[in-house]
Amino acid sequence: MSRNRVIKSVTRNGILFSRMLSPVGRNAQFCSAFYDVPLCEIAKINKRFAWLLFSRDIVSSESNKINVIMELLLVKHSLISLRIFDHDDITFLSSY
Repeated sequence: MSRNRVIKSVTRNGILFSRMLSPVGRNAQFCSAFYDVPLCEIAKINKRFAWLLFSRDIVSSESNKINVIMELLLVKHSLISLRIFDHDDITFLSSY
């Protein structure tokens, strides 16, 4: 949050009063509608909140696929290692 009063004022006006005329206001309105959160509570939207909403709606077969893709990406970027695959194998698998 900015300490500058002009920036606070312009942002607040763009979100609360001129929503569709302001890029910040349109973004706030979109997020509010997408996550089904009132504008006055928009600050509670964060990565964890979005992940909880996303994970609530996926079925287990999709969840398994997502976990496999996540593990492949972690290996590809050398964050974890798997002895059965080398880096080229992981790059090949993650390209599909």
